[in-house]
Amino acid sequence: MKLNLLLTSKLALTLTCWMLINHSGWSQIMAMAQTNHQSERTTQVEHSLKDVLNELKDIYKVDIMYERTVIEGLTVSHNAAINAQKLEKNLEKILNPFGLRYKK
Repeated sequence: MKLNLLLTSKLALTLTCWMLINHSGWSQIMAMAQTNHQSERTTQVEHSLKDVLNELKDIYKVDIMYERTVIEGLTVSHNAAINAQKLEKNLEKILNPFGLRYKK
């Protein structure tokens, strides 16, 4: 009876240690995943809308006219703004959040 109780105690202790080690391992993995996700969000650089529009002018070789006072102080994420799409799609993507539109 004592032997059976001793074996059960050792088994319970072993399982408890194993569960604690595994749990802390998962916690560490989750913490690392959250840290990586947060750093991805903070690496998005904000640029003034004026600068992004000027960059689009250079890329697509077009004139883009705007009222300076309308876009003053507005910023956009550069990563979300300029990509390999057509000029119109890029303009919609960066202007729509501000309720602005373009006209050809």
